[in-house]
Amino acid sequence: MPNTQERQYFIDDKEVSELAYYDLEHLENSDVQDLQIALSEERKNVPADIRKFLDWQVRCSLIEELITKKVGHRFWADFID
Repeated sequence: MPNTQERQYFIDDKEVSELAYYDLEHLENSDVQDLQIALSEERKNVPADIRKFLDWQVRCSLIEELITKKVGHRFWADFID
């Protein structure tokens, strides 16, 4: 049976979107070029602390998802650092 539950995210006891939780909400309406720049910048900041690393992975993944939604496919990922 597929998992149909969505994760919930809270800041100060207020439910927020996943993008807001990871402080990426400002990228939601960005164009592809700005998203690619944001992804490149995010990838440069790989944290050594495993707890921060896991959040960093999610942040990169969320930006990648935003790009994929704009482009319509994941083929773009073959051409970015």
